[in-house]
Amino acid sequence: MVKRYNCNAFSMECFELCGSHIAANREITPCLCNVLLRDEGYGSCCEGDINALFTAITFMYLTNKSVYMGNTSYIANENRLSISHDAAGLRMKGYDKPDLPFEIQHFTHISAGGFGTTLRYDFSGDNDQEVTISRSNPYRRKIMLTKGQIIDGMGFRQTGCSLGVNIKIANAKEFYHLGADIGNHLVVVYGDYVREMKELAKIMNYEILEA
Repeated sequence: MVKRYNCNAFSMECFELCGSHIAANREITPCLCNVLLRDEGYGSCCEGDINALFTAITFMYLTNKSVYMGNTSYIANENRLSISHDAAGLRMKGYDKPDLPFEIQHFTHISAGGFGTTLRYDFSGDNDQEVTISRSNPYRRKIMLTKGQIIDGMGFRQTGCSLGVNIKIANAKEFYHLGADIGNHLVVVYGDYVREMKELAKIMNYEILEA
């Protein structure tokens, strides 16, 4: 379909899809499509979030890696961000690297039909690995930016949009609140690319927001 319609990116209005009952009637979810497209190098994101899409594409081009994105919450006294979505791909360590280990699971609970295909990756195996976290604002003129270390994963055996990763950063509360003017979904890439993002910001005329 991407080739047929000459598209170079994809997103789906997930809440609207569910609210319309189209997903339930057809027994589909867009999760698998999102991550497989990113693994092939196409920009793709959940919930029609174009700001996250822009950030994902920026990371993918800059790092030659697929990315992870998700809703964000924080535990302030632990300086921890929790980022969760069923959107973990197989090339998050690099397009030139072997596929990551994964499981195929259903998105909905068995009691709801057990439909919807998701790829599950266990972030718990990446304890202490560095990641870079970012998101742009709607005008593409400001970006949140920080780095951290993975603590563990969560939601690997749960249904729904529950897969996630816990990340320790220096100022979790302050960084989380930067999203009040920018948005909740954050994009994560493996490795420390803060310097590269700052260099890119000079070229693209971004303002960097750091906590």
